[in-house]
Amino acid sequence: MALDRSTGIQHELESVTAQLTKAKLQLEIERKQVAAERTRLPDTLLESELAKDPEAAQLRVQINKLQRTLSGYAETARGGAKAAGFVAESIKGYQADLAAAQKKLEQRQEEIRVRLTKQFQQALDQNSKEVLKPLEAQIELWTEEEKQLRQRLQGQMKETEDLARRSWVDVEALLKDAERKLEAVKHFSAELEMIRKEVQRAPQVHLLLEAAWPPL
Repeated sequence: MALDRSTGIQHELESVTAQLTKAKLQLEIERKQVAAERTRLPDTLLESELAKDPEAAQLRVQINKLQRTLSGYAETARGGAKAAGFVAESIKGYQADLAAAQKKLEQRQEEIRVRLTKQFQQALDQNSKEVLKPLEAQIELWTEEEKQLRQRLQGQMKETEDLARRSWVDVEALLKDAERKLEAVKHFSAELEMIRKEVQRAPQVHLLLEAAWPPL
C-alpha cells in the first residue's frame, strides 16, 4: 500500500517537473526574443516620426532644393569652358550648404532615433511584462508544487523503508523462534535415540512359568 502511494506521488512529480521544465524553457525563449527586439527599432516607425518632424521636413526640403540647384549648375558647366569657370565658385558654395544640411538632417535623425528607441523599449518592456507575467506566475506555482511533492515523496519513502525494516525484524524473530523449536526437536530426538540404545543394550529377562495341571 505504501509502495503504491509512493509510485503515485512519483508519477505526479514527474508530470509537474516536465511541465515546469517546459515553462522555464518557454520563458527563456520569450525573454531572449524581447532582448533581441529591444535593439531593433522598426524602420517604418523612424520614417513615420521623421515625416511628422518639422525640422527634419524643413531640412529635407532644403536638401532637395540644393540638389536641384547643383544639377542645374552642372548643366550650365557643360556649356563650355567659359561657363564652367563662371559657375565653379557658386557650385562650391552650394555643395558646402548641401553638406551642412545633410549633416544637420543626420543629427536630427539620430536624435529622433534615440528618443524613439527609448520609448519603443519602454513600451516593449511593459508589454513583455504583461505577456510574461502569467507564465512566471505559473512557473512559481509549479515550483512550489514540485517542492511539496518532493517532500511528500521523501516522507513516503521513509515510511516505506521503516515498514520494510519492521517487517524484516518480524521475519528475523520468526526465524529465531523456528530455530529454537528446531533445536528443541533435535534435542528431544537425540534423547529418544539415547533411550532406545540403552534399552537395546539392557540384558533380556525371560520369565519361566511352571507348568501345572489344572485341578480336577
